[in-house]
Parts: sequence; structure tokens; C-alpha cells
Amino acid sequence: MSGRFVRGAEGGEGAGPDSTLSCALCQARMQDARVLPGCLHSYCKGCLETHAGGAPSFPCPAPSCSQLVSQTVDSLPANSYFSSIASLDLAESTDALTLVPSYRPAPSLLGRGASPSGPRLMAPPPYEAAGAPDWRGEAPWNPLNYGMGGGDTWKPIAWGGDAAVGGRVGGEAPSGGRGGVEASSAGRVGPLCGSCTDQHLVTSRCRDCSEDLCDSCVVAHQRVKLTREHTIVRYPDTPTQQHKAGAAAVFFNPHPAAGGKGPGPAANADVLRVFNETVEKAKVENQANIELARVGYAKCEQALVEKAKMEQRIMTKVKEVEMQLELSKQQQLVAVEERHRMLWQRLGKIREVKAAALVNQEKEVRKALHLLNEVVNTLEAASRSGEGMEIIDVNKKAAETILAVQHSCGNFKPHEDDEIVFRAAPQEQVAGLAAAGMVASGGFAPNSVAEGEGLVRGVLGKEAKFSVLVKDHLNEPNLAHRGEGPKLDFVSPDGRPISFQVAADPNQAGRFEVRWRPHQEGEHAISVTLRGVKLPDSPWKAVVRAGRDYHQVGAPQLEFGREGTAEGELCRPWGVCCTPTGLIAVADRSNNRVCMFKRDGSFHFKFGTEGSRPGQFSRPASVCVDGLGRLVVTDKDNHRMQVFTMDGEFLLKFGEKGSGNGQFLYPWDVACNSKNQILVSDTRNHRLQLFSPVGDFLCKYGFDGQLWKHFDSPRGVSFTQDNQAVVTDFNNHRLLVIKADFQGAQFLGSEGTKDGEFTRPNGVTVDDEGNIIVADSRNDRIQVFSSSGVFLRKFGTKGSGPGEFERPSGVCMTPDGLIAVVDFGNNRVQLF
Repeated sequence: MSGRFVRGAEGGEGAGPDSTLSCALCQARMQDARVLPGCLHSYCKGCLETHAGGAPSFPCPAPSCSQLVSQTVDSLPANSYFSSIASLDLAESTDALTLVPSYRPAPSLLGRGASPSGPRLMAPPPYEAAGAPDWRGEAPWNPLNYGMGGGDTWKPIAWGGDAAVGGRVGGEAPSGGRGGVEASSAGRVGPLCGSCTDQHLVTSRCRDCSEDLCDSCVVAHQRVKLTREHTIVRYPDTPTQQHKAGAAAVFFNPHPAAGGKGPGPAANADVLRVFNETVEKAKVENQANIELARVGYAKCEQALVEKAKMEQRIMTKVKEVEMQLELSKQQQLVAVEERHRMLWQRLGKIREVKAAALVNQEKEVRKALHLLNEVVNTLEAASRSGEGMEIIDVNKKAAETILAVQHSCGNFKPHEDDEIVFRAAPQEQVAGLAAAGMVASGGFAPNSVAEGEGLVRGVLGKEAKFSVLVKDHLNEPNLAHRGEGPKLDFVSPDGRPISFQVAADPNQAGRFEVRWRPHQEGEHAISVTLRGVKLPDSPWKAVVRAGRDYHQVGAPQLEFGREGTAEGELCRPWGVCCTPTGLIAVADRSNNRVCMFKRDGSFHFKFGTEGSRPGQFSRPASVCVDGLGRLVVTDKDNHRMQVFTMDGEFLLKFGEKGSGNGQFLYPWDVACNSKNQILVSDTRNHRLQLFSPVGDFLCKYGFDGQLWKHFDSPRGVSFTQDNQAVVTDFNNHRLLVIKADFQGAQFLGSEGTKDGEFTRPNGVTVDDEGNIIVADSRNDRIQVFSSSGVFLRKFGTKGSGPGEFERPSGVCMTPDGLIAVVDFGNNRVQLF
């Protein structure tokens, strides 16, 4: 009974088509066969549960087997072979068959008929034990590793079935008891390709797609870019190769070859042929990997040579600068002795940092040398052994190691240069220079930084910008102008090259301005390197989306809020902003608080109470988020600004009532630029004031005069991507765009109700494309303008229904590109 499966008792000797494979313990059908680990014997689940009796471990039921199973029956793996054929009938003799439980037939072993008795399975070869030598006495074939490497899960197809509509080949008519493999009226045998409509026979299988293909589809599969690298396996004994009209079925010969004891060659020969082809392919890959490893080894050796040369050049340069310093010291005498010592220290620090960087590179290269040497030795040993599976496994590990070495070593060039500069003071100034001379080095990637909106987001077809500040080994802006600048690499979702420009900033040493223009939506990778070393945080992921068509703005997608003091209710709200995570902050003015809502409009939390102490408010008018992750609030009637964390915890305050610098008279709106500077509309002082991130006064713009006013009660403020300020001039019914240096402005609009005219404009915001969105308050509408001031769109009318407004006030853009509008008179927020 050990490991044997017999015909069902209902069939008996010589039973017909209803005979089935059955368990040796119960003689029932193998509906749920389970494989025992180790010995690989298989029994049905019910018999194993009875045999185990609920114990956590049990011996194999086979009398001749001593295997102990230490797991429950439910956790045992199913025998996919018996699971797939438990309902199929055997087509050959009714003798008991000794089957290896782990045996999985090749695709050519299965056949399916269309007779009333149901599908049929050609009998598999009578293997005696798993891993036994094959019929030619060669190395054992492991059926679990059938295909292109171990662990392959592609399933064999069953020739015939619905594709066969004609008579049988090598069998009786449909009314007969036994049958072979069906054939079509044209003499073709096997299933038809389901990937096309040409009615061709299946000949191959794509392992990556798990699809059966005909020869035409194989050619098409290998032409398409997405599938050309897939592995195509040709089925052995395909009908077009093995069958002719009227010929006997030779998918598999269940009987031994003449005079032999094992199965015929029809199955094993094809399996071994496929396996040997795989091994030959692996041998070719083995040689290629050896060459790659040798090339990498040579590059590593060359990198060490270049590194040693660079060390010598650096030391030579250091000695040159030392001599220059000594001469300078003699010229400047005692007056510059202290300065000289400081410069000497700077030089030493540069040398230490450069040396440390090269030492780190040497460690990486030597590590790569060791790994590649081991790869070469392992690959050569595997090649000499000739073991197919070993070669395959070694190749896979070798390829991974080579790739890791390439990533770790980069371009195999020294990560440093000999750039050390000394500039001596002019001779005529030696006597009066106490801080003469300068020692600096070239750019050092670990200290350099990149920043700007263009690193994280962009708009399709629009120019995006960011800057790179190259710093030296002393963490100072790079003053040495010779040498390499930053290298940039843009990877778009479709792999097409990205158009970009890099230009040195003439006003700041070491700063480079980068402009790029995306051509596709999706995530773009931006890598910035300096001398082959990536900057910290590189690569960046910039998400590009299509620009919004404001002509498609219609009914609001969401509205929330109503008049009241409870959670989620508002009373005379004005300002609004969105956090990077999508939370919507509303300045709930008459409730003296800031309310936070989730993106779906549900109430999240609130902070603030009425009062003048830190964290308290008196009619707060507006709120914004800066790049430091802080909420900045205009505490209007307390004539001050307050800064909070995203959780509403008080951080700092600045300002008081007055007209001097840093003082306010009813501050209204607030915005932050890319430098996290804070811009406030000082309404009753008829000006704007700009502050540092900690509240220090920087500058102002606007004044109140007898003949002409720059402003009359400015309200809404916002920034463009290049830090120009956009302001609504409330009582002058117009819009101003003020230059980043606060030295000039452009005007847009006049009083009226036509397109491009305003009546008491309030809030303003700028989207990613530079379009300007204005809350035209007393006209009860929103107007949209291009960055050049061209009118694009308006929406909204007076009322309280969806899409209608009662004096709209604050406006902002959500992270997903919607317009959030505070409907002041209706005590709500609408999203468009």
C-alpha cells in the first residue's frame, strides 16, 4: 500500500471509462490529495485525518516508510497533479499504477475527449520513486523543477477538448469505450489559440503571462515592447510536430520501450530536451556574466589607480597652497598672523574631508573587488562542474551581485578632485588687510542641497523650476568656479528624454537655477549628482499632472458648513487654506477659532478661544500654511500674527497695534513664499509688510498719501512660484502683482461687473500653472485670469444654492487641484 494508488473498487479489473485513481487507504476518489513532506507520498485528506487522529505529528501511513510528519493535515500542500485529474478517467489498462505523488505531467501528456463519458487522461509513466534515474539511466529528473528553472508554476495545457471537433486519432469512435487524442476534421490535434482568431493550434506558452500561444502569436508577442523580453517555452510534442491525420496518438507512450523496463522516450526525452536547452542557455549567460564581472573588476582596479593619482594630486596641490600661504604669511607679517592660522585650519579641514571621502570610496571599491572576484571564481567553478541547476542559480546570484556593485561604485571615478584654491591679497593692500586671503575647495555633494517646487511637482507642458546650491567641504557656498557643476538626470514615466536647462546664478556663488518642462503626466524621477555622487535626498519624485481647464468648472463637487457655533459650524468665516495632506483650515472669524476639516468635508478639530493671550483670538481673519509645516493666523482685532503647529499648538506671536514697522492696524490676509517669509496685508495702514519666518520685519510696500494711493485697504494676498506678490486692492477694485524685490507693481482691472472688472475683491490664490483666481466679493462670483492677466473664466451667481455665493471671501487651491471658496454670507465652504 505504500505510496500506491489503484483503480476504484467500483471499476474492478477491466473496468471501462468510469474507472478512477483512488487512495490506497480507502479506495475512494482522490478528490483532495495531500503530499507528505520528505517522502512525497500522497493520500486523500480524509484518510490522513483519520490516520493522524488529531495529533500534532504522525508517521507516514505507508508500512515501508519511516517519515514523521510534524504538521497538521490542513497545512499539508495539495497534490496539484491528483487535484487536476481526480475527476478524469484513465484510458489504458486497469492495473494498479505506482505514481510519484509529486509527478507533474508535461503539457503533451494530457488529452481531453468529447465523448459522453467525459474527459480522458493519457496514463503517465510508472515512476517507481521520486528522483529515480530516467529511462536512459541518466541523472534523475525532478518533476517539481520542470521548465525553465525551479519553482516554475506554469500549468500544462490539455490537448483536444473544445478545440477538437472531429474524429479520434489512435482511438475508437465516440461511442467506443477507449479513446486516444481527438483530432479535427482537418487532421489537426490539440487546443486552438485563444489569443487570436486565426484558429491556429497552440504550440508554445509564455511563462510571464501564463498564456498559451500559437506560432503567429509567439512572433507578435516578441515584437511588442512590453512582452519582447518574456520567456517563451515551446511545448514538446506539439500537434503540428507529432500528429498527422489518421496517425496514432503519440503524446505519450504509456508502455515501456521494447525490451525496456521504464517508460518510453516520448515524455522524458522531450522534458530532458527542454531542460538541456535551458542549461545550454544558462551556460551562454554564464560566460556573459563572467565577462561582465571581469570588466567590472578591471574598472574597479582602474578606479583604485585613479584614486591613488587623485590623492597624489591633492597632496601636490596642498603643498603648493602651503607654499603660497607661507609666502603670504611673510608678506603680511604679524598683522595677519591670526588670519593665517585660520586659513591653515580651513585647508587642513578640506584635506581631511577629501581624504575621508576617498577612503570611503576605497572601501567601497575594495569591497566590490572582493565581491567580483568571488563572482568570477563561483561562475568558473559552476561552469566547470556542468551542473545545470547550479549554473542557473549561480548566474542569478552573480547578476544580482554585479548589479549591486555597479550601483555602489557609480561611475568608478574618484569622488573627489584636487580643487583647492588660495587667493592672496594684493600687495598694495597687505598692510591694511587683517582678513586677507581665502582658502576654499570645490563642490562636495554631501554638503550640497537642492530645493524648489520643481523637485516635487509640475504641470504638464509648463516650465517647472528648482535650484541647486553647491557647497564645498567646509559646508560653505562653492567659491571655486572651475570644475564640474551639478549633473542632472530626469526619468519620465515613458522613458523619453526631458528638456531642461541649468544656469549659474550670477548673484550667488555656487547656486544653479534649473528649469525643466514635463511632457507626460505621472511620477518623474530627478537625480542630482556632483562628481558622480548623489546629493542628499536624491533622487526626488516629482508628480506631474495635466493643467486644469477652467472652462469645465461647473457645479461644486463638495460643500460643507452652516451657521452656528457647534463643531463643523461656522460664523462669518473669511480665510481658507489647505495643508499638504489635504486638510482644509478655515478662519472661523466670529467664533474666534480656526476649524480643520477633512478632504470629504467632515469636521476634524478646532483650536482657539476668544481672548488676547497666546493661542487666543479676536476675530481671526485668515490662515495659511508655510513650508515649515506651520499654520500662520492673522489675529485681526488683536492686531498681531500667531504661529501654530499643524495640531494647533501655539509656537510664537509678533506684532502689535500701531503704524510703525512691524506694527499692524487690522491685519487681514497672510501668505508665505518659497523662503517661508510671511506676507501680511496691513489693511488700515494701507500697506503690505514682509517678515522673516520668526517674525522679524523685512520690508513693506504701499503708503497712504494726499494725491494718490498705492492701496486702499488691501485684503487678499498670495504668491506666485517666482515669489511675486498678488494682492487684491479692496476699495480700488483692482488686482496688483508686486515684484519679488517689492520695487514695482502691475495693475489689473477696474470697478465694474463686466469680465475682468471687480467690485470689492477679497481673497486671491495662484495655482501651479500661474493662473490667478480672485473672489470678486460684491459681484458674488469667482474670476480666473492667466498669469499674464488675460481673463479666462468666471463662475457663480448671487444666492444660497449649490454654486451660488453671498460675498465670497477666502479662496485657495487643494492639493488635488480643486478651488476651495469660503462663502462668507452663507457660512459654508464650496469646492469646485
